[in-house]
Amino acid sequence: MIKFFRFFSIVMLIAWAVVIFRFSSQSADDSGSLSHNFTHRILCIIYPGFNDMPLMEQLDLRHKADKVVRKIAHFTVFAVFGFIACAVAFAYMLKKPLRQAAPAVTGLVYAVSDEIHQLFVPGRSCEFTDVLIDFAGCLLGICITHLSAGAFLSARKR
Repeated sequence: MIKFFRFFSIVMLIAWAVVIFRFSSQSADDSGSLSHNFTHRILCIIYPGFNDMPLMEQLDLRHKADKVVRKIAHFTVFAVFGFIACAVAFAYMLKKPLRQAAPAVTGLVYAVSDEIHQLFVPGRSCEFTDVLIDFAGCLLGICITHLSAGAFLSARKR
């Protein structure tokens, strides 16, 4: 069972890294279109009467909200990355300091490499703030994994 968990966790980490890479490979136009559509849907849900607003007001609000949505997306995909990276560390039964540091270092290195990768994608850029947001998300994912594992182990001991 341990061998399966190790294999599965590594495969999941690689698969999620590929998902992030694919999102980062989108041109600025494709990425912008995806986030504009998503932001529009969110605004329609949380902002009553959004579709009844004048078009210029809609565009202004969507433009402001779009920046927030994009940063939340960065944070979220790397929180999942941190969660999975920490699961890998648990699967390989790393000692406690290494079990915390290895996923964090892996997340930071991947966040930096992801931003550098975007330098080579038309219309995209490398932004230090995105690295910080990605890394913060990764750290949250690591914390959630540790809290979940702790809760699971304490419930199991009862």
